[in-house]
Amino acid sequence: MDNFQYDKTANRSLVGMLTQFSYLAEGYRDHRSADLRWLSFKLSETPCSPLYKSSISPDRELRRLIETEWAVTAANDQRSGSPLSEAD
Repeated sequence: MDNFQYDKTANRSLVGMLTQFSYLAEGYRDHRSADLRWLSFKLSETPCSPLYKSSISPDRELRRLIETEWAVTAANDQRSGSPLSEAD
């Protein structure tokens, strides 16, 4: 995790969203200890403008993607015969 890269962006929405996340992270950190897991869960509940047309917040979007992938995987398993069902 030591490698990272900075780059310019012309997307003012992205800059604003990242600035807001930074501001919220500072406030949450002051409110509670430096528990990074708790902080990441809390920030994932924050509404994000790129997600307004779908899930609104990163935690909801992740849940939607997992449920969608799970449904596709389950449907594929049923069509091709799941190896797990053959083991029973």
